[in-house]
Amino acid sequence: MALIICPECGKEFSDKAPACPNCGCPISEMYWDDNVQEDSFEDEKPKKYSTFHRLLYGNNANAKEAWQNADKVHAGQLCPICSSHNIEIHTEDIGEKYKGRSEVREKSALTRAGNKAGRAAMIGMTGGLWALTPKKSDYSEVKKGKSKIIKKRVAYCRDCGNQWTLH
Repeated sequence: MALIICPECGKEFSDKAPACPNCGCPISEMYWDDNVQEDSFEDEKPKKYSTFHRLLYGNNANAKEAWQNADKVHAGQLCPICSSHNIEIHTEDIGEKYKGRSEVREKSALTRAGNKAGRAAMIGMTGGLWALTPKKSDYSEVKKGKSKIIKKRVAYCRDCGNQWTLH
């Protein structure tokens, strides 16, 4: 018994069958070439990719599609659930961290005198209504340090929907 390929649907089936079990094409309508060897019906070997290609896109990735989706897909990552290369990576902000110190200082004598003179002038010009506003403080808070935004990288599999954090 030999396996033959249906010219209609391309599926393999036995040469003893009267018709293709997939599409129903009768075996009498199939054309035969006596020069075709039986080895030609075997499955083709999978394409071998270069080491560089495998590092970038994986073993079975389509390079053209991966190149088009390069800004959205991180093809070197594998999904831990379905082993797919169709991965999208996002960076999310999860908080802010302040590292440093803050101290309360007394304002300079010139600044305090200017604030008092300006307040007195405003009270005189507004007929005393400005006196209802709160005074400026004689102290100021000075912060010295850096704020750092804490981010995490999250991967999302487009095939199975799995989501995980990358380190």
